[in-house]
Amino acid sequence: MANDTTTAGLRHLSTLFSAGTTSGLSDAQLLERIKTATRAARTAEAAFETLIARHGPMVLGVCRRALCDPRDVEDAFQATFLVLVRKSAVVQVDDTLGRWLYGVARRVAHRARVLAEKRRARETSSSTWEPSLPAPDAERGELLAALDDELGRLPEKYRVPVLLCDLEGLTHTEAASRLQWPVGTVKGRLAQARSLLRGRLTRRGLAPNALLLGSVIKAEARLVVPARLAAQTLRSALPFAIGGQTAATLASATVVALSQGALRAMFLSKLKMVAIGLLASLGVTVGAGVLAEAGHRDTWETSDQGIEADAATDRLSRTAGEPRPANAVAIVSDVESETKIITLAPNGADLRHGDVVCQLDSAPLKERRAKQAIATAKARAAYQKAVRRREAAELAVIEYKVGIYPQDLETVNDEISLAEAERKRAEDRLEWSRKMHAKGYVSKDQNTADTILLQQKIFTYEKSTTKKDLLQKFTYSKAVKALKSELEQARSEERIRELDWRREKDQQAKIENQIEHCRIITPVTGKVQYARWPVPGVDGQFATVEIGTPVRWAQLLLWIIPSDRGTVRSR
Repeated sequence: MANDTTTAGLRHLSTLFSAGTTSGLSDAQLLERIKTATRAARTAEAAFETLIARHGPMVLGVCRRALCDPRDVEDAFQATFLVLVRKSAVVQVDDTLGRWLYGVARRVAHRARVLAEKRRARETSSSTWEPSLPAPDAERGELLAALDDELGRLPEKYRVPVLLCDLEGLTHTEAASRLQWPVGTVKGRLAQARSLLRGRLTRRGLAPNALLLGSVIKAEARLVVPARLAAQTLRSALPFAIGGQTAATLASATVVALSQGALRAMFLSKLKMVAIGLLASLGVTVGAGVLAEAGHRDTWETSDQGIEADAATDRLSRTAGEPRPANAVAIVSDVESETKIITLAPNGADLRHGDVVCQLDSAPLKERRAKQAIATAKARAAYQKAVRRREAAELAVIEYKVGIYPQDLETVNDEISLAEAERKRAEDRLEWSRKMHAKGYVSKDQNTADTILLQQKIFTYEKSTTKKDLLQKFTYSKAVKALKSELEQARSEERIRELDWRREKDQQAKIENQIEHCRIITPVTGKVQYARWPVPGVDGQFATVEIGTPVRWAQLLLWIIPSDRGTVRSR
């Protein structure tokens, strides 16, 4: 036992000296160490262990939100990191590996869910396995399930701050350092991303308030990867990377299957893109589009855009009541409120990339913008007033401590000095009066008057010293506490007014964004084909878009043919 302990300790020290500290390295530097796994296994092990500690909670959260069975969660978690070590040589990391791992984890978890559903369909008895990971709260299950869907649909500039700050628990400063963004940019985009998430979840009928959504995200950021799971992933990762020892002996067959399936899908996706590029260079645009469509049906890519396009296009095709035309780009409305079409390119028209294909009525939004601008200005004025009040309260504390109190103390000290001098003079006079009275030069009444004068001076002196004690022991403390209480109230008011102002600014920015979305441009050169809807109650009759047609959020408007596949929202 002692020899085993010594050997383990020496191995740990060897790892430290060979790998050095890895906690301060960037994701790109850690990946570089993993690439050298065949030459420096311990260096790669330390680097991989750091990556698990850094991004593991986020990956675990993605898997938990997508899967119910803790066994499936652990399998998807391990498979995600096994894919990482095999792709470490080709993964390009400019700032953070989190966004890449997030995409892989989502798709591995999706594949694991499909396999789990097939497995459960074949099973005739339920499992008695005890879960090793806590399942999400039942009341928040639906919100958790929708969170990743909507997070994946956010533009990357909004999604990345949420991944780093909310799901990986980084501070604004740490996230700004990784992204090479100003801290203010991180804060602003994070706030807008949260607002977008809240709005989109509300439209799905979840209607989470700010407190609930914040608590859900914070709970996900506090996830901890169990030591057993981290160790098991670490043990199977490097052999899987270098291929010297089959991973099947260290990881379950499901983990290996998920990992190999992900790698195969990435390869097919890359092969598809190469084929599209080759065909495009030969001028075979239609054939390339067909290949892209077929390739996408057979693979699941690491890019979020593919899944977003599929989900949106499939939903809109069902809404329109007709299948999607081959090789078409769907044009949909991204204006959240109901509006109407005011200009529309003719059906069958040939448009060039960047041409305006449709204009939605933005007049109601512009009216809202004017009212919102007033509300934002009022909120800003209230915030500035609160700032000035807080500054005045801070100055009041400093003024009392540095100016008023020292001046009061000096005044009391002067009073004590004067009272002490007058008391000494009264004592000397009384002593002289007594001597003169003994010799018969001063009357008894004069001697009595001098005695009373001394008593008065002693009383004045004691009163001054008592005043000083009260000032130092009670008045100072009471005044400082009162001023600090006013300062705290001012600071609280400032925070409230700042939040109000930021909320109004976010609302104004949202309206501005919606106005921009009223102008829809075509992303590619192609032909316009209007979408059709079945007329209620009339078999075989379809209606198409036209000027004046009411438009709802996410409503399919038309198609652009031919073009690369995808879904384009209003701009």
